[in-house]
Amino acid sequence: MNHSCFVRDDDALKCHTDLQIIVPELILGKIYQKIGFPNDGCPNYFKNLVLSRLVYPGSKLKTINYFKQHLNMDVSVYSVYRFLDELNSKLKPTIEQISFEHTKKILKGKIGVVFYDMTTLYFEATEEDDYRIPGFSKDGKHQQPQIMIGLLVGSHGYPIGYQIFEGNTSETKTLIPILEVFQKKFGIDKPIIVADAAMLSQKNIDALRENKYEYILGGRIKNETEQINNRGYNKYLKLSGEINVTIDYEKYEADSVWDGLKGYVTNTSLSRNKVIENYSQLWQVEKAFRISKTDLRIRPIYHRLKNRIEAHICICFSAYAVYKELERLLKKNSIELSPEKAIDEIKEIRQLQYILPKSKQTKTRILKPTQEQSQLLEMKI
Repeated sequence: MNHSCFVRDDDALKCHTDLQIIVPELILGKIYQKIGFPNDGCPNYFKNLVLSRLVYPGSKLKTINYFKQHLNMDVSVYSVYRFLDELNSKLKPTIEQISFEHTKKILKGKIGVVFYDMTTLYFEATEEDDYRIPGFSKDGKHQQPQIMIGLLVGSHGYPIGYQIFEGNTSETKTLIPILEVFQKKFGIDKPIIVADAAMLSQKNIDALRENKYEYILGGRIKNETEQINNRGYNKYLKLSGEINVTIDYEKYEADSVWDGLKGYVTNTSLSRNKVIENYSQLWQVEKAFRISKTDLRIRPIYHRLKNRIEAHICICFSAYAVYKELERLLKKNSIELSPEKAIDEIKEIRQLQYILPKSKQTKTRILKPTQEQSQLLEMKI
């Protein structure tokens, strides 16, 4: 955005000013670098794709517009696609290793407990292939091609790794494979596995035992085995004759005893309180999926080719790592903003770039920030 205005400095008048949005580099870029994610040279596609996913998530076509308008980078969408074609095989292992090391550092080397969950990601396409296959969708998109993604995080939701599965893979067939990949890749002792009731199948429990994993699995204390329709109250009805219907209050009261109660299946030697404390953190992985699906717009996926799909997920995984570090830094610096609100504030920060007419030096100046923006600019990273 060019302006033919004048700004007074100590020594001279400056002209040829340029108003810039500098959010990625000022704050989020520093966080990206602190984590240790790669700089892949000019035009630094990976870094800019990760940061734009945080600031202006959307399709790659929208990302190209962001590159042009806010980063002054005039690149074609085909250049980005070619980069995505090469990304996964080269960078995914590195990204996961960096994320793991950063998480280990934050948790002071203690990754004795990991949290696992699974979700579906659907595509805005009607064709399926060997990778994108219709299956059970948690998003209610049963007719659209989809993939399954299993996410592994440490305490407080810090990312460790992920695995992609074909769209019709059962959740119960994903747990052991991702744990084995995780252990082999990072060379760590077997952690305690925390997962929700969806993972609670006898096959999973047997597999965890056979592979000598300790686990904490949640489940309902009372499982309903009777065949009932969507109106669950039918099981409380007592039918006599053809028309007399009464409520079986005895059965109703017996069931109400179990309302809101959750049980835990574990083979650890942890105390009862520690089991509950660890399981109570499982919401962090559910939050990670929510953030990825809403704030980072990981879905729907518009790509068709497998390697581009995997590259897209790698970018979103990296963006989530930056998001989590921003969240941690906000707390550490006593800034009472959510990551979402902080990003909204950061997006409004403007920098004025100008050239001194005599010396031809280029200088920059942050336009007067709000109180919240000042806090963010002064945040220790």
